[in-house]
Amino acid sequence: MNLSDKLREDVLKKVLTVYFPDMDALRFDEIIASLKEEQENKMQSNMGDE
Repeated sequence: MNLSDKLREDVLKKVLTVYFPDMDALRFDEIIASLKEEQENKMQSNMGDE
């Protein structure tokens, strides 16, 4: 994970908190986990291209 990935995660957390303040905590965690998984898959895919 690089800085831009961490920034993307932080921005997503803030957006979800502002736009969906009543969102269930479990759903919030699922969305964040999904983002992290997507980032990891992207990174692994990029490493395979080298």
